[in-house]
Amino acid sequence: MKIYTRGGDKGKTSIHGGQRVDKDDIRIEANGTLDELNSVLGLIRALIGEGHEWQEMLFYLQRSLMVVMSHVATPAALRGQNPNRLPEEPDVYCERQIDFFNAKIQYPSTHFILPGG
Repeated sequence: MKIYTRGGDKGKTSIHGGQRVDKDDIRIEANGTLDELNSVLGLIRALIGEGHEWQEMLFYLQRSLMVVMSHVATPAALRGQNPNRLPEEPDVYCERQIDFFNAKIQYPSTHFILPGG
């Protein structure tokens, strides 16, 4: 089985429900960005190892992102038929995690934290 379809070679791609949209459609751009974030989370999970205390949180975020991506790729008219249910209050969950990590860093912060630093 090939991992490519060549279905997007003419500048269009399919979204949920089979509708074809331009590859520069805002939904495709949004899902590309969310997919990049999901990839980074997967890389972090691979680097920290299976038993790490962050695995559960990162896995939850990855699963939630996949559900969000499925809704982004679903036209409004079909959204009620999407079997993937959005997590309840993902903003509250993320804020709790931010508070948890914020409590571990030097406070008050005197500088920005660079990625990886």
